[in-house]
Amino acid sequence: MSEKLSQTNEKSSNDLLALDAYDRKLIYYYSKNCRLPLNKLAKLVGRSKDTIKYRIERFKKEGILQGSTIVIDPILLGHEFFQVYLKFQNLTLEKELDIVTHLSNFRANNVVMKTSGLWDMYILLDAGHAMQFGDFLQHIRNYCGDYLKDFLFLIESKEYLFTNIPKIIFKDLKIDNFIYEKEDSSFQKQLQYIGTEFQHAESVKVNDKELQLFKEMDDNIQIELKDLASKLSLSLFQTKSVIKSLIGKKALNAFWPTFNLSRLGLEYYIVFIQTNNISKELDKKLKEYFMNQLNLMRAVRTIGNYDITLFVAVYNLPELYGIMKDLRLKFPDLIKNYESFIVEEDIHFKAGTTFCAVEKGEVL
Repeated sequence: MSEKLSQTNEKSSNDLLALDAYDRKLIYYYSKNCRLPLNKLAKLVGRSKDTIKYRIERFKKEGILQGSTIVIDPILLGHEFFQVYLKFQNLTLEKELDIVTHLSNFRANNVVMKTSGLWDMYILLDAGHAMQFGDFLQHIRNYCGDYLKDFLFLIESKEYLFTNIPKIIFKDLKIDNFIYEKEDSSFQKQLQYIGTEFQHAESVKVNDKELQLFKEMDDNIQIELKDLASKLSLSLFQTKSVIKSLIGKKALNAFWPTFNLSRLGLEYYIVFIQTNNISKELDKKLKEYFMNQLNLMRAVRTIGNYDITLFVAVYNLPELYGIMKDLRLKFPDLIKNYESFIVEEDIHFKAGTTFCAVEKGEVL
C-alpha cells in the first residue's frame, strides 16, 4: 500500500480563539440549527439570553462564524454532485483572485475551497445530469484557460456522513440531548427527526414557490417568517406549511451556520482513498465506522480515480496519520493507497442558492 500526505505550516497561537465550556456548548446547539431562539439557546447552555447574544456576535466578530446555508438534498431532488479539483500553473496573485472570485460567483458551485499540495482548488458542483455537468466543467476550463494545468473530477454516489462541525470540538464536554417540543420559527420540532443522513430515496419534485423559499432562506437564514411570507406572496400559515412539507419530504434538512475551522485550532484535510472491492456488508460497516469518528466532516463514496473521499478536521498532521492508521487496522483489506492535501480556505458554501440556479437554468 502506498500513501502520500501533504505537510502544512503550523498555526500561530495568536490565530486561535480561546473557548470555554459554555462557548463550546453554544457552538454545539447553534450548529444544529442557527434559527433556534436565543431564549432556547440560553436555557440549553445555562447562560442568560443577553450572554448568548453577546457570544454569538463575538463568534462572528472573531471569524469563527463565517456564514450560513440551508441544507437540502439535491440528489433526492433529482440532481447530482461532482467533485472537481483544479491544479494551476504560472498563476499570479491577481489572476488567482480573479479565478477565485469568478468560481465563487459561478452559481453551479455548491462549495469552493482553496487547497494546497496535490490540488489548488476544490469545487463541489451541482448539476441536473451528466451533460449539464460537462457544460459547467467546460465553462470552468475555458475561464481558467492556460492557467489550468490539470483537473480531476469524481462523481459522488453515496454519502456516509455530512456535518458542519467535527465532534472532536465537543470531546469530554457534557452535552444534554434535548427533545424539541415547541412549534416556532426554527422548525426544530420537525428537523430533529430528519438529520442530514441523506438516503436519496425516490426523487422529489419542488415547485416554483418552494424554489423561491430555498433561495430566500439561503440568502437570509434568519429571515422573519412574516417577511418570508411577504416575499413568497403567501400567508404566514401557508409559508409554515410549505416549510413543514419540505422537511417532511426530506428535501429540507437543516439550517446550518458555517464555521472557520482554523479559528478553532483545526486543520482541514481532504483524503482520497483507492479501495479494493467494497461488499454490501463492508459498506454497512464503513458507514457505522465513519458515523462514529470524531474528526470527520464528510465521508463520500465516489466514482472515478478514487473510491472514497474523506474531509477530516484535525489539530495536527500526526493526528491525521493516526486516523488513517486506525482505518487501516479496522479494515485491513480495504485500502490500496491514499493521499491527502490541506484546505487553506473555505471560500464558499451555499446549497440552496446553487440548487435553485441549476434547477431554473440560470447558471450560464
